[in-house]
Amino acid sequence: MNNSEKMNPANKDSWFKIFKSYVNVCSKFYEDKKYDECIELGRETVEIYEQLVGQLKSERILKRADLEIAQNKFSDNEKAKNFQNTKYKELETIKTLCAYIALSYRNKAEEAYSAKDYMKALKLSKQALLYSPTEVLVNFTLAKTLVMLKANKEAADAYETVMRYDKNYNEGRRLLAELYKSNDLQDYDKCILNYSRYLKEAKDDKNSWYHYSGQCYKLGLHEECKKACEQVMKLNPTFYNSIIVYMLNLLKIDGYDQKSINRITHRLVEKYIKATGIKKYVFDFEKRNKDPNRKLKIGYLSSDLYNHVVSRFLVPIIEHHNKEKFEIFMYTVTSKRDSVTEKYQKAADHFESCHQMTNDELAKKIYDDKIDILIDLNGHTGDARTIIMAQKPAPIQGVYLGYPNTSGIDTVDYILTDKDTILPGEECFYTEKPAYIDAGYEVINPDYSTLPEITEAPYIKNKYVTMGVFNATAKVTEEMIKIWAYILKNTKKSKILFQYINHYTEENQKRILAEFEKYGIKKDRVMFLGRAQSSHYDSIAKADFALDTFPYSGTGTTMDCILMGLPIVCVEGYHSTSRPTGRILRAINEEALISEDFNGYAQTAINLIKNPALISKYRSKLRNKLQSSKLTDYEGFTRSLENTYKKMWEDYCSSKLSIE
Repeated sequence: MNNSEKMNPANKDSWFKIFKSYVNVCSKFYEDKKYDECIELGRETVEIYEQLVGQLKSERILKRADLEIAQNKFSDNEKAKNFQNTKYKELETIKTLCAYIALSYRNKAEEAYSAKDYMKALKLSKQALLYSPTEVLVNFTLAKTLVMLKANKEAADAYETVMRYDKNYNEGRRLLAELYKSNDLQDYDKCILNYSRYLKEAKDDKNSWYHYSGQCYKLGLHEECKKACEQVMKLNPTFYNSIIVYMLNLLKIDGYDQKSINRITHRLVEKYIKATGIKKYVFDFEKRNKDPNRKLKIGYLSSDLYNHVVSRFLVPIIEHHNKEKFEIFMYTVTSKRDSVTEKYQKAADHFESCHQMTNDELAKKIYDDKIDILIDLNGHTGDARTIIMAQKPAPIQGVYLGYPNTSGIDTVDYILTDKDTILPGEECFYTEKPAYIDAGYEVINPDYSTLPEITEAPYIKNKYVTMGVFNATAKVTEEMIKIWAYILKNTKKSKILFQYINHYTEENQKRILAEFEKYGIKKDRVMFLGRAQSSHYDSIAKADFALDTFPYSGTGTTMDCILMGLPIVCVEGYHSTSRPTGRILRAINEEALISEDFNGYAQTAINLIKNPALISKYRSKLRNKLQSSKLTDYEGFTRSLENTYKKMWEDYCSSKLSIE
């Protein structure tokens, strides 16, 4: 029927019969998979329907309620039940007809999708939606097409429509969870909600349990993360990444002493080694030159050899190594590359890209390079390959920098540290022997080009003191909130500010606010900042002083706060994970900010709030103190580290293998 044709009012009953017969023919076309014919005739039939309804309206044959239902093509099931005009009752078949048209478009879209013509599939899916916007199959095809086109926001909306009309489609919850954790959406609340609902039924989906654990970890949902990791390890004991998440989460839960951490880490690692069949001590070093005075080959193994926080500590070491006495090999196990990677490539003697190697191939590569001392810089973090050290590809192996605790791998000989981090007498609580660096634990190489000028303390303008928490959200525990609430309760002109990437989600904010309210702190004294618009230094500058976390202390964040002139209040704890901030403050001679217990921690913060002039004094001096401290003595620190390496090698050559 041509759009220009007008219906003869006298023939509306004939048109009604034509409409009904066309619906039947379209049904037959659809059943016979003649989708083009179904679409062509179906669209013409819809035009007939619309003219017919228009005529019924002009003649006032349909009552207002019936007319509304007809004009909406009977799309509302509940209202459609109340259609009163029995003569034209079969108008409701328009809904079936629209479904046939939509599904015909959808099936053609599926063909295009299978042929990887995603733009054609998208156009056909959108045509289908014009006829049946709530059709589950249409929205499903649209959603998966949008995923392939990397339009994740639109894909999530389409899957939400699928779930709205098919609540039993559990797989849709998983698909939604994956979309919400994508980099361009990062809606952690919705991600966790969909994973939790999905996993109630899909209890054996180890991959989803793992992804769920990771999302819970980011937001500091420690118990949920722990349970999810345990489920992954139960379902798949050969999945190393679950150990990484489990241990990072465990280190952030108060109540685990170093003896327990060491025991748990070693148990998990040994279980993994047994499950995967990894053989220890695979390589033979009997024919290696054990001259204690020869030039040594040092190998650094990491997945973080790019613009990563570890590089702020590592780059100056690599750049200052004595190339006459040490040959430096760097093994990167990630494909990430940037300007920082180029610094490593320039400074090292050898820069090896190993991300495509298997663990066995990587271990063999290190062995063939005849590395004397292999230093892993990951520990149980990120894309670590720390586990290759179980094979012992180098005669001396150590861990350093990336992970603030024991590896639990008994083939690792040393943990590089200082006496502010692992106290003398605590050696038995680590799988490795502590190798003490006389110059301290680290150096820091700030990017001064990104450092803003230090401004006046915010309390001067705000008329209240702002305490800032800038450590990872996962480090914020209920115990810390209790202490921070105590500080707020005992000071009047004070507020607390939280900022870390975008992990303070709506649900996370509600959870934290509820904890503060439990201790009598109103929500107007608790502030949250989203992702920093320019630099996280700008966010740090909004606080007057910073609060460290416990039991997992800050390191890079602590340095950043000091660089912005913020004093940072800390409590030193009972293992290496809880001591970095105290260690850094000692290095710049600011021991007054270090407390032995939470009472001292709270009192130090209260004193700063009640004496804001002290804040301004700190703000004017801290950056200079850091810049002139041993933390920027790159030459001196690297020589001290090299002396530690020499001691390791000498002990190996004399078969002592100990550090005094």
